[in-house]
Order: sequence, then C-alpha cells, then structure tokens
Amino acid sequence: MVILVFALLAVISGWVAWRRNPLFSVRSTLRFLVAVGLMLTAVIGALIVAANFSTHHSQAAGMSVMGVVVVFGTTAMIWVITVVSTPKTAPLPATAKMLCPYRKKVFVWAKRLTWAVLAWAVLLLVLPEVGRSIVGAIGGIFVFLGVILSFAAYLSARQMDRWLSAIEANPWVHWSYTAEQWKQWTEVEVARTPAVHQFLWRRDWYKLAWPVLVIAIGISMFSPGSWLARGLYVAGISIFLVSLLLLSQKGGKTAPQRLRSTLMKAEPEVFTSARRACSRMEFLRPG
Repeated sequence: MVILVFALLAVISGWVAWRRNPLFSVRSTLRFLVAVGLMLTAVIGALIVAANFSTHHSQAAGMSVMGVVVVFGTTAMIWVITVVSTPKTAPLPATAKMLCPYRKKVFVWAKRLTWAVLAWAVLLLVLPEVGRSIVGAIGGIFVFLGVILSFAAYLSARQMDRWLSAIEANPWVHWSYTAEQWKQWTEVEVARTPAVHQFLWRRDWYKLAWPVLVIAIGISMFSPGSWLARGLYVAGISIFLVSLLLLSQKGGKTAPQRLRSTLMKAEPEVFTSARRACSRMEFLRPG
C-alpha cells in the first residue's frame, strides 16, 4: 500500500511539473504517452519471451538472455524517451562542421568503464566462490548502471554537440581574442571557479554513516548467505561509497586547474549569444 501511494504521488508530481512546462501541449503529451506505452509493451513482451526461454534452458543461458534483454530494453526506453521529449531542432546546414567535444568526454568515461569491466571479469576468474559471488553481485549492478548511464550520456552529449555546431555555423556573436586577452579571460574564469569542499569528514560523517547503517541492516535481515558473506558485502559497498567521496573531493580541489588547462588548449574564440558575450567582455574594457 505504501509503495502504491508513493507511485501515485510520483505520477501526480510528474504531471504537475510537466503541465507547468512551457513546452507542454496536449499533442506532445499524447505522442509521448503513445511512444512510451508501445516501447514498454515491447520490452515487457521481450521479458516474457526471455523468461520462457530460461525455463527450458540452463540457468547460465537463461540469465544471459535475460541480462541482454534487460540491457537492450532499458537503453531502448531511454532512447525513445529522449527522442520524443526533446524538441525538434532545425537541421544543420550542409556546410556546418559537426563538433564533438561533449562526446569526446563521454568516450573517455566509456574507455574507463571498459577497463573496469575487464578488471571485474578478471576478479571473477581468480576469486574463490564466496568472493566471486560478492564481486559478481556488486560489480554486475554497477556494470549495468555504467552501460545505461554511458548510453544516456552519449545521447545528451550528441544533442549538445549539435547545438554547439549550430551556434558555430550561425552564431549570434563571434568574438576572436588575442593570445593576451585569452590568457586574461582564462585567469578571470579560473578565479570564479574556487576549489569546492562539499563533504567535510568531521562535519558530514553521519551523512555517510546512515546509508551504510541502513544497507547493513537490510542485508543482515534479508540477504541470504553466511554472516561472513554479508559482512564482506557491506564492506564492499562502504568502500565504494568512500571511494566516490574521495574522488569527488579530489575533483573539487582541482576544478580551477582543470578549467585553466581546458581553456588554454581551446581556440581563442567565442561563439555565443549576444547577452553572454557582452558579460564575458566586461573585464576587457579599458579602465
């Protein structure tokens, strides 16, 4: 009953937010619902077929087919939702150059994900049975999330690259800097990007302790296996969360340096709207 109430509230809040969106229209809403409904029906049908296949074949084959269906079904849903919810844009001119700076960033993370998957596969081969089950369960979840998020990030990055290419092909303002002006503007932008410390261990340790405690209680009550396996499972999740915090802190500390490196490698040109271009040129005015 509680889950049903939360689901109903989520649907109502989503509808209210979409109804207030400037892009709202009855036609676009119906198109979205029909497209998502058809795709959801197709995914459910594929899951039923995969489940029937699993009952007549080995467990390994059944799990493999089910995993493939889940991955492709999820990516297909993301693609459909992205396509039908993104407003149509004018096609790029034939002479426009398709840029790819945002997709290059996604490709970097995709390579890192590939190496992580290979390391995970090696661990599954060399670890004993207990460790293999823990690493397989935790790693499988994050591999699945990594694949799905990489696909979603690629779709978003591709759209950003198209918008950037359209602006460069027909800019509102195109400003070329001298080397000295570009260096000066870079230093101003770096000064506006201070190092961020979002998580302080002495102050915010309980924000990490509470999720770990809840996970530990849930695993101890509902997860099968020995107490050793449960403890290793909780330890693995805790190490992962701490690693994420450490990486986030490191990224926040080096944000100004990374921005300087990125801007100094870029061409000394700006393609942007007139309002934003004027605000960036304020510091270049004499006096």
